Amino acid sequence: MIWPPSITLQGKHVAVVPLGVEHHDALVDVVRDGEMWKYWYTKIPSPEAMQADIERRLGLRERGSMQPFVIVGKARNKVVGATSYMNIDADNRRVEIGSTWYARRVQRSPLNTECKLMLLSHAFETLPQSSEQILHPPKYFIHEAPVKVSLPDVHLTLGRVWRRIESDVNGEWSFYLILDEFLKSASTSKQAAAGWAGDRYATYENSSGQAAYVSLSAWDTTKDAREFFDAYVKRTKLRYADARVLSERATAWSAQTSEGAVTIELRGNRVLVLEGIPATVNSRGVIRLLWRSS
Repeated sequence: MIWPPSITLQGKHVAVVPLGVEHHDALVDVVRDGEMWKYWYTKIPSPEAMQADIERRLGLRERGSMQPFVIVGKARNKVVGATSYMNIDADNRRVEIGSTWYARRVQRSPLNTECKLMLLSHAFETLPQSSEQILHPPKYFIHEAPVKVSLPDVHLTLGRVWRRIESDVNGEWSFYLILDEFLKSASTSKQAAAGWAGDRYATYENSSGQAAYVSLSAWDTTKDAREFFDAYVKRTKLRYADARVLSERATAWSAQTSEGAVTIELRGNRVLVLEGIPATVNSRGVIRLLWRSS
């Protein structure tokens, strides 16, 4: 079976259609709009070379390394460009989207954005649910979905002057970046983030502009959670040079910093992080509320 499956994709602005020899004249018209074969920074066939280029692309399709398409603008039902899946590696389910060019009249329009989104969606069949599935393709192909983590809104526990300004998921990639900003060791940060299973974080702000961060994460195993906990404690010590350690146990670490209190706790395969909690707030009450929801 050909992978990714070759079909016609229909969008609001464009249709993506498999390339055929019958598209020669239309593609010649496309490249003449702007004389694109003269662009120094890319390689686009001239009108005279178009037939040979079509034959080359169709030959690559026969060998399974490319799926070439033409892009049809729906406003006038005319071919406005070309694109392809290229460097296809069907055994490892790897593909690139490229060799794309458009008539000058439709450049910087919604057409390319919609075209690329349809190609991406079709290649994956279902878009990845997490950065983990992108970083580890086998997890995508076995449909290993992220663990759903609930995080209650704690702004009332923080105090009336606080409000939640953001709530989202970090994912494996963002945790890697958060760690490595201060650990400065790509291998250590990558290993510590690799066991990610799911998370949810929220940021809060008070009327004075002070910020607080709350995160609850789930990990594949208790060993993965321990590895992340240890790395995050190390990162936090480097992040807050003025930190005054209040408690340092095997499963809990807390400190007072110039930016507020920090607490990191490990329970089973979950890790809780609070940063920027002011001294006026009952942090234990916030922690109890968060763990109760997990």
